[in-house]
Formats: sequence, C-alpha cells, structure tokens
Amino acid sequence: MAESNLKARVINKHDIESNWSLATNFIPKQGEIIVYDKDGEHDYVRIKVGDGTTLVNDLDFIDKNYLYKIEQSLTDGEIDQVRKNLRLIGKGVEGLEFVIDGQTYVAAQNAEIFGDYATNIAVGDWSVAEGSCTIAKGRVTHAEGAYTQALNDGCHTEGYGTIATGYWSHAEGEMTRVTSYASHAEGSYTKMPDGTTRYGTASGYASHIEGGGCYAEGSCSHSEGLATTTKGNYSHSEGRYTIAGSPAQHVEGIANIEDTASTYIHIAGNGDWDARSNAHTLDWEGNAWFSGDVYVGSTSGVDKDEGSKKLATEEYLNSELSALITVEDIDRICGV
Repeated sequence: MAESNLKARVINKHDIESNWSLATNFIPKQGEIIVYDKDGEHDYVRIKVGDGTTLVNDLDFIDKNYLYKIEQSLTDGEIDQVRKNLRLIGKGVEGLEFVIDGQTYVAAQNAEIFGDYATNIAVGDWSVAEGSCTIAKGRVTHAEGAYTQALNDGCHTEGYGTIATGYWSHAEGEMTRVTSYASHAEGSYTKMPDGTTRYGTASGYASHIEGGGCYAEGSCSHSEGLATTTKGNYSHSEGRYTIAGSPAQHVEGIANIEDTASTYIHIAGNGDWDARSNAHTLDWEGNAWFSGDVYVGSTSGVDKDEGSKKLATEEYLNSELSALITVEDIDRICGV
C-alpha cells in the first residue's frame, strides 16, 4: 500500500468533568487520549488514556501514581532509556495533586520530580525534588537526598532528613535545620550526655552552623564544633558545649560560663557540660582574667618552658616589699 503524508491538526476529545460523567457507556480505544478541561473545581487540565476495555469514567487520571505503575512494568533497560530520552518520567508534574501534611497542593509551573516518582513531591514554581521521599514546596526550591524538605522560596536541602524553612536558606548533612532567611546549616545531630538529642539548627538571620548539634540563634552568628551555641548577634562559638551569649562575642574551648550581660568580648571555657567554668576572659575595656598563672618569655621562643617567667601580682609585690622595707627605711629614703 502506498504511503500518504497528511498535514493536519488533531484535536483530542475534551470536555469538563460534569459532561464526561454523562458518558456512561463510552469506552475509549486503546491509546486514545481523553482530556478533562478546566472547570469550577479544577484550574488545571487532566488527562486519561483509553485501554480499549474500560469505561471513560472508570479510567485513572495520568498522575504520579499512574506513571509509577508504568515504570513498574518496564525492564531496567527500558527505564534507563526512558530516563535518557525524557530526563526522567516525572518531568511533567505540573498540575498534579500532592498531599503534604494532610493538605492538598497542585504542582505549579515547571515543577519536576527525579528519582523515586512515587514518594518525591514537587509543587512550587520551578521546584525540583529528587532522590527518595523529598519535598520541594517553595518556589525555585531544590530538595535532594532522602527525606529532605525544602519548604520555602529559594530553599535547598540535601543529605538525609534535612529541613529548610527560611527564605533562600540551605540545609545539608544529616537532620540539620534552617529556619531563618539566608541561613546555612551543615553537619549532623548529636546525643548529649543526659540522653537528649540536639539537631543542628541555624535559626538566626543569615546565621551558619557546622559540626554536631550546633545552634546559631543570633543574627549573622556562627556556631561550630560539638553542641555549641551562639545567642548573641554577630557572635561566634567554637569547641564543645560553648555558649556565646552576648553580641559580637567570641567563645572557645569547652563549656564556658555563659555571659548574657555583654561583659566579655572573649571567653575561653575549661569546664564540662554539667559543670561550666572559664579559663580566661577579656572584657571590652581590655582587662583580662586568667584562672591560672600568666607567663612571659621562654627559652624556645614558642611556648612556656623553663625559660619562662611568671608575672607577679600587685598584691604579691606589696607583700614582698613590705617585708623588705620598714617604715623607718621609707622615712629615711624620703628624707623625713
């Protein structure tokens, strides 16, 4: 038979759902596309594909579950080919319905799903969800890994169980949280000696945490190490169990005594999680305090050694001088 080329525009059968419900005896042919137009209850177009035996009203809509069923029927080689040609089956999720915390959302413009099409959810404009059990809810968000959630505009989550709720924020690692604008959390959670769990959280504006179970609560603050906390704006805490409780304060070491009165610009802790103490403090006037002795100089020039000299205190000098010089000596020296 000779072949003929026809130039034509094909219009698929389409109508609103209330009219399709009247077609009680209509069985679409296998491969025939049936379009459900927008109506008062649906502001997006839905599609069914006939199988040649099922009534139109009994056919399933093409959604993520339908595509998942198709995937299950394919061989690994066929799936790989589909992914290569179509950039994954879930590319076209715009208009599909997803349920997040009991609330139904409709995937917006250019939302994409990669990886596990049955468990990933992308509903925001230009959002991408990939991996397994990820959620990209905000606009231009990206959730990847496993059980990660990018829930606000411009968020990026990766790793395992990370959550980003602040605008333009980023959470990575394991079980970290970012809850404020432009904040960044990386690292993991930690188990405290009392059995409680601290999940690394950046909650201050433009704050940053890294390490295990760190908190950054102050704006533009940075917390790093193990279970450290920054409460003051622009503060920095590092080490283990340290707390920077005042603005622009730097704390290091282990388990310092928290200063909430802005007394100190710098604190070095030498305590433990249940018995806090300080080894050194420096106040805003430049006055320093040390729990031990202070040495200067050395034989090696790099550290305290046998050539180092211990600084004497004012009280020590007064005590020594009073033992060496009598009142009569002072009168004689002064010419009295």
